[in-house]
Amino acid sequence: MQEISCVLCRDSASRPLIHESGYTGRQCSTCGLIFISPRPDPEEIEAIYREGEAHLSQEWWLQRFPSPAAWLQARHDVATVRRHQPGGSLLEIGPGRGTFLAAAARAGYDAVGVELNPAQAELIRASHGLACVESLDAAAQMRPDGFDVVYHCDVISHFHDPHREMGRIRDLLRPGGYHVFETGNLADVDHRYLRLVRSFQYPDHLFFYGDRSLDLLLEQTGFERVATHRRSILADRLIRAAIGRVAAAARRRAGDRPGDGGTPGPGPQGAAASPPSTAGQAARAALDLFYHGLHETAGRLPAGPRTPQTLVVVARRA
Repeated sequence: MQEISCVLCRDSASRPLIHESGYTGRQCSTCGLIFISPRPDPEEIEAIYREGEAHLSQEWWLQRFPSPAAWLQARHDVATVRRHQPGGSLLEIGPGRGTFLAAAARAGYDAVGVELNPAQAELIRASHGLACVESLDAAAQMRPDGFDVVYHCDVISHFHDPHREMGRIRDLLRPGGYHVFETGNLADVDHRYLRLVRSFQYPDHLFFYGDRSLDLLLEQTGFERVATHRRSILADRLIRAAIGRVAAAARRRAGDRPGDGGTPGPGPQGAAASPPSTAGQAARAALDLFYHGLHETAGRLPAGPRTPQTLVVVARRA
């Protein structure tokens, strides 16, 4: 664990903003970047993923059923990539169950995944018949002339050394290749909306970005931002917060019943529980479809710059 200052503008002026799981997220007073300080060592972070101890564990990914909403979202994300690079070779970093990767392959891309967790990598190879390696070095050996696209979703916040990892991604791309990634704008969000975030998933997440900090990182690592596709998630956050309050109230009432110990169910890290029942899977699929529809309707409405948003950033290797 080491105290750090802002890794982008080197400004030492920051203030504590987030406290979770014994970690503190500080916000840079200059570029707005939110970063954990003191920061865990890189070996500790890598072990989290290799050993299946991430906030969303390997058991969560292995048990999670294929969601119709996930396929719809993957097709939408592939269509976004196609606007800028209609074909060629594509590498996805951190492909989860491989839904986007499979959708990209169906769309004609020569798709490869890189997943640190061996069990998840094997799941992708077995489920989709696609190449999935366990290191960026192995991916580079597969395409020594570079990929046309490197894609990742909700991964950039996990990079222990953003400059190093972005540099490695740049090296994986052919000249003029596209780096497309999805992330949030938490560093730009009005602080009153932070209460809507159920978990910041510390220490899995080490950095949270906004437009200013993303521009700095891209510029410093040899990328030019060419497009940003935005989707508001304010309605999503408000609904999830309301559901959370109702569920918490129900658990409190259950805990007051005679003979009921009130033991809470597993949270996001309790993914090692038994696989969900058929009815539970159907309910989850319906809920996923509801949120997907919400993102495609309310999410497309104009939103203020300081409201929670999902950003899909398209950058070109300079």
